[in-house]
Amino acid sequence: MLDGEVTMKANDVLDDDDLVDGVRLACQSLPVTDTVMVTYSG
Repeated sequence: MLDGEVTMKANDVLDDDDLVDGVRLACQSLPVTDTVMVTYSG
């Protein structure tokens, strides 16, 4: 995540290191801030 904050409804795959790095599941995320800026990698 580049900017903003989201909350995830469910997380069964990301570990603590992923979360510290800002990785979020877009399909499970709801915005908490007015603006959210993300990048996708594959």
